[in-house]
Amino acid sequence: YNFWALPNRDIGMVDRKIFWTLLCTLISNSGYALIAPFLPSEFRTQGISGEMIGLMFAIYSVPVILFSPLIGKTVECVGRANMIALGIAAMGFAFVCFGFVPWLEQKGLVLFFGFSLRFLQGTSSAFVQTTCYAIVTNDFPDRKEQIVGWVEALQGLGLVVGPIIGSALYTFLGYEKTFFCYGGLLLVLSLIIKMNFPENMRSEQSCSGEHHTLMDEPNSLTEVLIPMETSTSEVENSQRVSMCKLLCSARFTAAAFASALSYFTYSFTEPILAERLEDFDMTKMQVGLFFSILPVCYMLASLGVHYIPKQVEKRVTIILSTVITGVALLFVGPSVIFGFKDSLLLMGIGQALVGIFMTTMIIPSLPEMVESALPCYPGQERDVNNLSSGIYNSFLGFGQVTSPFYGAAMAEVFGFRFTVDTVALIYFFFLPLYVFLAGGVEAFRLTFSCKRSEADFDNEIAELHSYEVPGPKMKDKPLK
Repeated sequence: YNFWALPNRDIGMVDRKIFWTLLCTLISNSGYALIAPFLPSEFRTQGISGEMIGLMFAIYSVPVILFSPLIGKTVECVGRANMIALGIAAMGFAFVCFGFVPWLEQKGLVLFFGFSLRFLQGTSSAFVQTTCYAIVTNDFPDRKEQIVGWVEALQGLGLVVGPIIGSALYTFLGYEKTFFCYGGLLLVLSLIIKMNFPENMRSEQSCSGEHHTLMDEPNSLTEVLIPMETSTSEVENSQRVSMCKLLCSARFTAAAFASALSYFTYSFTEPILAERLEDFDMTKMQVGLFFSILPVCYMLASLGVHYIPKQVEKRVTIILSTVITGVALLFVGPSVIFGFKDSLLLMGIGQALVGIFMTTMIIPSLPEMVESALPCYPGQERDVNNLSSGIYNSFLGFGQVTSPFYGAAMAEVFGFRFTVDTVALIYFFFLPLYVFLAGGVEAFRLTFSCKRSEADFDNEIAELHSYEVPGPKMKDKPLK
């Protein structure tokens, strides 16, 4: 399977789902970052303080936290294409409305519209991202890490190209036309997405209470998977899954917190790193290049996470990534607690290592959440996948919204280097907690003691997700 060959050949159902899922992810995240280069200066001309502008940007993640679980619960009823198209349309509407901000004369109205529209943008992001994660977990159970890696890479790319597009449009069109043009483009794209996004044929049936296997149509996963029927009685006799029940699982919630901690690490230096780099007399261009180290390494690592051998338990990957990321953060400071030399080279190495290993911590988290919950709720794969996707996106939003406040507040009192040390200590505290809650010792035993081939692992995942893998089956080997 060669994703990069998509433009050069006939696109089938599976390829179309991947293509549109990644495209919508890119659009959503570029829209988030597009306004960063010029919106703050426009609000300052309206008399808005820097603190209020910071809060305005931070409120974007609040609806992601609040609404993602609800979206995961209702995505089958509304329909995937409808949910994503609605999210893109809402984002386009918010952009168009932002274009009218210079016409507002009262400071109170400017604040009201700014916070309201930013909240609407966050809600639209929750619509798009939660649905994309639900598609990945439902339609690609055997390739979750690979597709989630692509989604995370496109998120990073969107955050990189968004400010570039925004700056270019602002330079040539000015403030108002930039928002009107980009907002109008998103509204048109929402219609195109609605007409072209591959929708599941059984969404309405799922909404009405009928549960099905992950195969909604012959080509909804990959050509090698053969669906197995889930009996209605099995669903009726099993315990109904809910968000509260999932969060009561220690292993499930530990994986969710691992994803939140990863996103927290990605964002907490954003408000304080530029000031720290002034100690090294760097130019603006050099500062920008230094900022790019972490996201570039994050994107590249996202594309390679699926090469981790399948026999390695996802919990083992998360545990090892936690250790390495915590150590790497000691270089980012560099650590004042451990007396590291104040070196720009050490900081760059730390940034690169953090970008790589927080990726191998965040991407396995969603598959780990799903696979830890599925055995408890047989016949309810879609509900587990959708709710897990919503909870996962909500925890990412929690990490994103809290990290800038923590970084700025701590750096103001203790300085940059000690602030980064405290985040490293959070990792070292989280490590034994995760090992205990997630059964880390058992995960290491399964990984390094049991001789499981990749074919054995594929059959275990197939049994977990209720589909069959053609070829020799495991001989009297119980599901671990």
